[in-house]
Amino acid sequence: MKVSLSLKYGVYIFLGLVSFFFSMHLLGLDHLTELRLFNFFIVSVGIYKLIEKNIIANKTNNYADNFLQSIKAAFTSILLFTVSLIIYLEFINPSFMTVLEQSKIWGINMGVMQIAAAILVEGVASSFMICFTLMQYFKSIEYSEGSLI
Repeated sequence: MKVSLSLKYGVYIFLGLVSFFFSMHLLGLDHLTELRLFNFFIVSVGIYKLIEKNIIANKTNNYADNFLQSIKAAFTSILLFTVSLIIYLEFINPSFMTVLEQSKIWGINMGVMQIAAAILVEGVASSFMICFTLMQYFKSIEYSEGSLI
């Protein structure tokens, strides 16, 4: 069974986000909300690599196809991350809600579903910006005999 590039890279991005989340937790840095900016970098690298791979696999640079593939990958990773966060907050470490509330980014007395919805909206918005921005870069790239120029 062949897995689509967008699903494959969506899972890669998700694994990158989860790895970063748990690394920050293990290092005791999960209270530093500024480090969440690194999520932007993880998603950007994943989307960049997806578009690059898609151009090489198709031997052409199709703007619409690359944009659709990147959006699908980004949304896959966001949905997986949001569901994982719900499971983490509900069943694995409910006390992490206190860390989120103290970060001042979420507010006090937020529920798990409210935080999940906020993560989902934030992820969709930032991922759309990443996909669109990278597409501006890739629209001038040409495919030539196995490489991009």
